Amino acid sequence: MKNLVAKLKGLNYKQLVVDHGEKGVFGLFALIVLVFLAGTSWSRYDKQPEEFVSKIAKGEAAIKASAWTDERKKDFRAVRDIAEEVKMLHSPLDASRFEYSTHYFWPMYPQTKPGADPKLLAVLEPVADFGKFIMIEQPNEQPQNLVAGVFESGDKDKEKTSGDDDTAPRRGGNDDNAPRIGAAPAGANPANSGGAASADPQAAMQMQARMSGGAGGSGMSGNQPTVNARGVRFVAVRAVFPLKDQVEEFAKAIQLETSQAAELVEFLDFELQRQVALSGNADRWSGKWDPVDLQAALDVIDRVDFDTELVDTAFTDAVFTMPLPRRVAGKWNKYASHPKIKDLSTEMAEAQAQLMQKIVEEVEAKKLEAPKKRGGFSGKVNDLRGMRTQMNSSSMSGPGGGSSSPMMQKMQGQIKEDMNSGALMPFQSGMNMNPGANSSFMGSVTAMGNQIQKTDTRLSKYLLFRYLDFTVTPGNEYRYRVRLVLRNPNYKRPVEELVDASVAEGELRMTPWSEPTTPSVIPEEQKVFLAKVDRGRPESGVAPTVNMDVIQWFTDAGTNIAVKLDKMQLGQFVGGRAKTEVLRPSEMSLKDEEIPVFTGSILADISSAPIPELDATEHADLKVDAKRLKQIGTVDKALLVDRFGQLVALDPKVAEDDQKKSLRMVEEEHKMWSHLKSRNEAVGAGPSSDLDRLRGKNSSSASSADMMMNSMMGGMMGGAPSPQKKGSGGKPSKKQPRNSSGGSSGGGSSSGGSSSGAGSSF
Repeated sequence: MKNLVAKLKGLNYKQLVVDHGEKGVFGLFALIVLVFLAGTSWSRYDKQPEEFVSKIAKGEAAIKASAWTDERKKDFRAVRDIAEEVKMLHSPLDASRFEYSTHYFWPMYPQTKPGADPKLLAVLEPVADFGKFIMIEQPNEQPQNLVAGVFESGDKDKEKTSGDDDTAPRRGGNDDNAPRIGAAPAGANPANSGGAASADPQAAMQMQARMSGGAGGSGMSGNQPTVNARGVRFVAVRAVFPLKDQVEEFAKAIQLETSQAAELVEFLDFELQRQVALSGNADRWSGKWDPVDLQAALDVIDRVDFDTELVDTAFTDAVFTMPLPRRVAGKWNKYASHPKIKDLSTEMAEAQAQLMQKIVEEVEAKKLEAPKKRGGFSGKVNDLRGMRTQMNSSSMSGPGGGSSSPMMQKMQGQIKEDMNSGALMPFQSGMNMNPGANSSFMGSVTAMGNQIQKTDTRLSKYLLFRYLDFTVTPGNEYRYRVRLVLRNPNYKRPVEELVDASVAEGELRMTPWSEPTTPSVIPEEQKVFLAKVDRGRPESGVAPTVNMDVIQWFTDAGTNIAVKLDKMQLGQFVGGRAKTEVLRPSEMSLKDEEIPVFTGSILADISSAPIPELDATEHADLKVDAKRLKQIGTVDKALLVDRFGQLVALDPKVAEDDQKKSLRMVEEEHKMWSHLKSRNEAVGAGPSSDLDRLRGKNSSSASSADMMMNSMMGGMMGGAPSPQKKGSGGKPSKKQPRNSSGGSSGGGSSSGGSSSGAGSSF
């Protein structure tokens, strides 16, 4: 044993492995094989080869004999809607699978610098202004919508008012303050001078029959067309985007020519935020910025037709230039544009609308406008600026281009032909389009055509951002900021052409936020003034009462009213039904109506005015006549709790100037439409007997009735639909009926001895 241990200690293991290692490996392998063989179960296969052949034959026979039933087929049939099939057939072919993975052609002079993210510029000089206008929702049975009321020839006694007044009658011509002379009623077909013809003659005849008492009607006063109009508050937010400077930034960053870079500046959407001033804070603008609900504006756009665009379409963009809803009264001049962009004259705006309608029809006929996935207002309006670019391309302009292009000559010729035949439908209410009556209009068409042809809208200096916020509340003060969303010009561009791979990441790029707009205050629209206090007779159980004067903006008509409320008692809401004169421009009406009034304020206390008799000898230092001294005393007062829960004292002396100013505002507004009052009276005054008819005493009434009918027919029958609005399916609408509606929340005021409240109808 000792010898064995000694031998093992002296053994050279490495040499042993080298000499006998393969024997050990072979022995181990043999041992494993023996173990597997010992554990294997050996038996004889009990099936015959004929059985395999038999099973195969039976399977083939079963397959041949099987039938695919209709129920079974439905389980494997692809379900696809026919609308999807049609959409797929009309959609552009996906060319991505045919594209080369590398450039087919390489530029002779490659770019010297790799591409980078261009500097994005912010929207400039935003402004915000508060305003009101009247929207109309037209009943379904009327063929065309109501549009603006206007002065007719013979209204020489009407005073001139500002063209920007929100409730002033609309006028045509180059002079915004000039009354219409020899023009047809608003929106009328100009085929007959001074006449009112509808785009639908049959509907016009039916309406005339109803208004004259025929076809089962009850006459002018008994069956007038139904009008549903509503006043709407808004804040017009405008700003300008430096398009040309942005194109230059794209050209520098991507190493392209300016014209090539202009093709890459594509706007996809915008973001608008607003901030509400916080009362009582040291910094009233310390509140958060909240996004403005775009859907509210889109809902309005769906319900109205558009007014004539007052800005050159070279400065507009379908994504962020909101169209102007058609107004019943007043003009958009104050709210349509920006100080850096000049408004078009009345004739030039009409000429642009006529030419753009022809361009829209041409683009639609040639199907040149490719569908684009963009946000903002692009789904509701035609891209007029983009259409102008397409029109100026060789495919539409033809040889020669410029102002002498065959396409532009054709459009101008069509407008002239329509004008001479009396078939031209004006886009603006009150436009005089009678044959030969406005020879300068064709000059405006030619000038605008030249301007459209020579202007590269891709390189306009500015683009107009315009948004009308209808979700404002009286008593609040707002300011806004905006930023635009553009497509990344380097999106999916090869990395070897860029300074960094991150430049090609993300399809969208956002401009910086603009500076806040100028603050816009939404004024309170209801004022309550104390007229008289009746002390009552408490000993006899007769409670004290007060008479109040309420002056407010009546949203149901879109105008101001002055109402007297009598016998208001303690604890009662200041309101009720009252009769007053109501101006409704949408219905061409100025007459007394009984309307509901609600201010939201509660009468909390009454203080009658005692008249003490002061002794002249005791107040000799006043140096006042003794008779006058006896008349000196306090005045009636009242205390209200307004809609905000605040106490408001009513003092007639303190509020005297404010009350006079408010009453003057209502009087001036009614004065602008005073011609309606005389018409209504003339229409309502019929002959008293058959003898009066024989004497001809009804001639003036009849002529007045005819005048009233023509006026209302002119208002009812609108002009041509705006070329800016898309029809169903995103296509331009050529004969689309207009309808509109609007809503507004109530509001009130309290200042200088007056009180206010809110009501659902105001």
